[in-house]
Amino acid sequence: YNPPNNSDFGEITLKVTGDLNANFSGMADFHFLKVLNTENWEVNGHDYKPQTFSITISDIAVNGASQRPKPGTYTIGSSTNADFSAVLTYIPDGDFINTVEYSTSLLSDLAEPAENRGTLTITSSNEDTVKGHFECTAFRTDDDLNIVETIEISGEFTANKRRLD
Repeated sequence: YNPPNNSDFGEITLKVTGDLNANFSGMADFHFLKVLNTENWEVNGHDYKPQTFSITISDIAVNGASQRPKPGTYTIGSSTNADFSAVLTYIPDGDFINTVEYSTSLLSDLAEPAENRGTLTITSSNEDTVKGHFECTAFRTDDDLNIVETIEISGEFTANKRRLD
């Protein structure tokens, strides 16, 4: 992992076990987006050259308020029943055609209750940098929404605020 020169990104490391076993490391940032009546605060992590993974941990609020979390422990699960949801995209050897997506949020919450899928612990949080660690269970489903793979993800990050310049 070699970040771009003079990058303002933080860093993230992940350990994935289960139907996919891998260790990932890369850059991390966070940002807030408001579109009409939807607010979204998220941490993003990925690597590059080649890109082998990306992860998004997000708090999406429709007709509500989403904001940078204060230090504390939050639930990870479905976007409707937990504080945050997580999506891991696995890109084998940078091959985007064979990308596999794992998510904590299932359309009908087919697996165990959403509130039991994981936790996000924020250890420090200010307007420039958010640090924390997390662990969660995520699923890959087929076209009929049957669970076909299950993974456990654990990771830690230091995410810097996304610069839009």
